[in-house]
Amino acid sequence: MILFSPLYVGVGGTSGDPVSDASTEMQAIGRVFRPGQPKAKVNVYRIELLGPDGEEALDTHLIRRNTDEETILMAVNADD
Repeated sequence: MILFSPLYVGVGGTSGDPVSDASTEMQAIGRVFRPGQPKAKVNVYRIELLGPDGEEALDTHLIRRNTDEETILMAVNADD
C-alpha cells in the first residue's frame, strides 16, 4: 500500500480532528488485509513531499501528526 499524501480533511471538510484523520488512515491500512490472503505481511509506504531545499512541508507535519503514538492510541480507543 502506498500513501501518497497524509489524510487531512481540514477546514471546510467533514473533519479537522487529528484523531479522526488518524483513525481513518488506520482503517484504510487495515482494509489491505483480506480473508484468505496468502501473505500475512503487507508493506505500507508513505511518500513525503519536501520543499525545494529539503524544508518541511505540510505533508511532514501531517505525517508526524497522524503517526503520533498518543493520537493513534486515542484513535484505537475512540469507543472507550
